[in-house]
Amino acid sequence: MATFERSPSALDYLNRPNLLEVVLERSKALKNAKAISFLFYIARLNESEFSIQNSILIYERILKVITVTNKGIDTSSGILLFYSGIILHVIEAPEILLFEIINGITSENLIKNSKVVLYSSNVPFRLFPQFSCQFLNLPFLDFDETKAQEPIEKQISEALAMIATLSKEISKVPRKLLKLFFEELSSKHSDLILPITLIDNLLKSNELFSLVAFQEKQHSSDIIVSESELVWPITALYFPAI
Repeated sequence: MATFERSPSALDYLNRPNLLEVVLERSKALKNAKAISFLFYIARLNESEFSIQNSILIYERILKVITVTNKGIDTSSGILLFYSGIILHVIEAPEILLFEIINGITSENLIKNSKVVLYSSNVPFRLFPQFSCQFLNLPFLDFDETKAQEPIEKQISEALAMIATLSKEISKVPRKLLKLFFEELSSKHSDLILPITLIDNLLKSNELFSLVAFQEKQHSSDIIVSESELVWPITALYFPAI
């Protein structure tokens, strides 16, 4: 019986992955798509003249950016608190979605003098069960002046500790009562709110990145992140000014 040899083909010289490699790559891509990133930043509202009306307008525009971006299964969670002319924003979301949100906020020119307090990717869990926002009625919350003289690392740790405490208290609240909890945040839970003087100190710091500088650094090839740096909280991961 005659046998025939197949002529060489260009396909023979291609480095074709086996099925296991394909499955592993797809699994890795899916895992990365669902991994949660954490961003905590503060900023001043970009208003030429401070007024409640102007603040509410900016507030609504920021909420619109977040709402429009949150389309799909992997939505963001976190908190957005409005002080007098200042916002505190924590975002927990897949990295792509997180950057879509901050790109929308910065491109709309809604804030100024922003500072990134902490960012980490691939966090193991969310601190907040959903996205919640509140317009605070406290124009001033006292902060120990002796702490204001402490190194920026300690002030950041103080801010992170208060965010963690707020998260812990929120976890005790039934989901159907969360809206009421935030509405009463100023009157009944003011001890859980970061003092505006602490936020003001952090906004004046030259050791923290602005959101724009942070975005530029994240998209540059200068940052090399090791595996050990991918778990929150990373108290050593502070972004110096450029």
